[in-house]
Amino acid sequence: MIINQGGGEAAAMPAPGVSTWDFIRMLLVLSGVILLIYLIYRLLKRGSRVRQLDAQLIRLLDTRSLAGNRALHLVEVGRSIYLVGSAENGVNLVSAVEDKETLDTLRLALSERPALEKRGFAEVFFGLFKAEPGRSVTMKDTLNFMKGQKERLKRLQ
Repeated sequence: MIINQGGGEAAAMPAPGVSTWDFIRMLLVLSGVILLIYLIYRLLKRGSRVRQLDAQLIRLLDTRSLAGNRALHLVEVGRSIYLVGSAENGVNLVSAVEDKETLDTLRLALSERPALEKRGFAEVFFGLFKAEPGRSVTMKDTLNFMKGQKERLKRLQ
């Protein structure tokens, strides 16, 4: 900004700049806001979590997706197992599994299936970037991965 001071000379005012302290202060405020958002997220997550008992009365044993938004669900209620269909218009009972041999076969198959462990977003995200134990990721591996992803995308189109 130039100010003309009666004597005909133009005096230049220094332009406002960003100092190191301004940058550090910005980073501190940003980290505080991120910490606050994280704490609110954790508080809401803990407050909305439904406590589940180990001895659940109703369990979803398996789900099979069908065309569109339709699916079949195998649900255990107490000691009974039901096959339930779900679609956009609601949930319907398809069949009650009453045959003892079928019930035993289902329970055996479910007990042999490895329990799916629930992993958080961070574990899944960072797991994408980890190599197999004892093996380091090279640039060639990364390029091969990217080429494979490109080929998959081409097949989708």
